[in-house]
Amino acid sequence: MLFEQEQIMKEAGFSGFKKINELRESNCESVSNEIGVYFVLTDNDNVQFRPRSVGGHFKGKNPTVSQEELK
Repeated sequence: MLFEQEQIMKEAGFSGFKKINELRESNCESVSNEIGVYFVLTDNDNVQFRPRSVGGHFKGKNPTVSQEELK
């Protein structure tokens, strides 16, 4: 299932949509502490990904995936 539109995601059961500006203004305090799936939606076709993950390694594994996989 492609989640290209917010309405499709709502129909699939996702909730809690926030704008980037809202997150910045609240220092992300409005983001749930619950474990789950989080998406960043954009209508910008020129999205750029970092070549390496800045999230650090988990259980000794590098979480970086290819830019093609992210697209």
